[in-house]
Amino acid sequence: MVDAYLVDGVPALTPAVVDEVFRDSVAQDLRLDGFAAEGIQDGRWDCIVEVTAKPGVTDPVALTAREALRVCLPGGVPEDAVIQTAVQYVLRFDGSATVDPRDIARFLHNPLIQNAVCLTRSRWDAGERLPPRYPHTVAASPLAVQTIDLSACSDDALQRLSRESLLSL
Repeated sequence: MVDAYLVDGVPALTPAVVDEVFRDSVAQDLRLDGFAAEGIQDGRWDCIVEVTAKPGVTDPVALTAREALRVCLPGGVPEDAVIQTAVQYVLRFDGSATVDPRDIARFLHNPLIQNAVCLTRSRWDAGERLPPRYPHTVAASPLAVQTIDLSACSDDALQRLSRESLLSL
């Protein structure tokens, strides 16, 4: 398991500040150059699942990181800087197992509040990488309030509604 910090638009960020803000020197290693997956299990893995918060969902670790960077950096953090967190699960399967990585990803995140990206080793070897950052802006909400009878919705309709709408009770 890897904690990943996705930071964009913070020009004053240095490796020393990254080390101070993002790493617990007793319990964590820090990697700035390249991908953690290259050094895990000697690079022998079958799948990476990266889990991030959906746009509009509060990411408390990212908020804390933003505040810590604001304090540590001269001039603070630009308002339009993007700071996100992700958790990467780097998995290796039993050689005899036939596993669909998407099935694994379903169990590693809550689809109501999180997104999961699954990258197989073959796609990695072909040059594909995880995104450097994820969508983070919330779509404009309609001005009209709509009442929906949830008890009358099928499971598929509820999932579609959850994906396409901003809901509140």
